[in-house]
Amino acid sequence: STTIPVALNDVGFSCHAVLMVCFQIIQLCTHERGNQRITFTATMILAVAVLFILVNLSIALSGKSIFGMQDWLGFITAMNHLQLAMTFIKYSPQAYYNWKRKSTEGWSVWGIVLDLTGGVFNLLQILVLCWNASDMTPLTGDAGKLGLSVETLFFDTLFILQHLAYTKGKGRKEKYEPLQF
Repeated sequence: STTIPVALNDVGFSCHAVLMVCFQIIQLCTHERGNQRITFTATMILAVAVLFILVNLSIALSGKSIFGMQDWLGFITAMNHLQLAMTFIKYSPQAYYNWKRKSTEGWSVWGIVLDLTGGVFNLLQILVLCWNASDMTPLTGDAGKLGLSVETLFFDTLFILQHLAYTKGKGRKEKYEPLQF
């Protein structure tokens, strides 16, 4: 029955992440896609995720227990599990696609470096909280935060290694003309 440490930066990060996802959804709906369409697989993943959210939300609203926890804590834990699954679903195809093509051309490694930096600092924050409190609760009490850090570190490291392996010995080829102002 120890308190799970939630820092202001955790809340800020969550709010920022929600806003960025909303921004991406707006871009997805408004920008030209040519002949690209959302696949059946992506539609089914989205449908399962929405159903998972609605079922867990209705359980939380009813006051029942989820994952053996009180209503809203159980709901938040369920959303952590969903986030971990969606992160795996998001990163896995890119890792496979990079491996299949033996190339990372088409995306910037710097976004991955920034993501990796965030994952490292998140894990360091957890470890500093454990050390400061002489308690392992920050590490063991929030499996979602720890899991997301580990998952991010794994995939970001994989992407950087792929980028280094697949661009080794290749010079940068400029395909675009510089912008004229």
